[in-house]
Amino acid sequence: MAGKSELKSVGSLISAQLPPAFRIALRLSQMEQEWVSLVGPQLAERTSPVSLDKTGLVVTCDSPAAAQLLRMSAGTLIRRVARRWGIDLKGVRPVVARVSRPAPRVPVRPKRKAVPEKKIQEALERISPEIENGEIALALARFEAAAKARWGEGKEKNGEK
Repeated sequence: MAGKSELKSVGSLISAQLPPAFRIALRLSQMEQEWVSLVGPQLAERTSPVSLDKTGLVVTCDSPAAAQLLRMSAGTLIRRVARRWGIDLKGVRPVVARVSRPAPRVPVRPKRKAVPEKKIQEALERISPEIENGEIALALARFEAAAKARWGEGKEKNGEK
């Protein structure tokens, strides 16, 4: 049976087989995901890591003030990156530019089927005698037909609909 020191995670095995450029991209992606824990929520809101190059970590900052804050906390950031990923960064280079954020994920709502015209016409024939304004009657008929299509006809009470 293999000793505990010989066990390696699948991720580390895969990472070791990747070309250097992919390993750098993978580490940068991991930094982006954990950016808030690396620099704190206030600075993370105003900065974003963009690349790793021979000068170290390149970070976009939305203002000169954010760039200065990043410079001041660079030592802490370098130590955290070294502890977390074992990367020996030479430095942190802030660049003032627009900080790009991924678009928030919006849940995709399933498309609803169109309400059949026949159901709208049936509701309109029933509603029209009671409502004088034709536009209001049509709007109510569409609403009723859509509600019935979505939630059903409802329960019958004492033989009534």
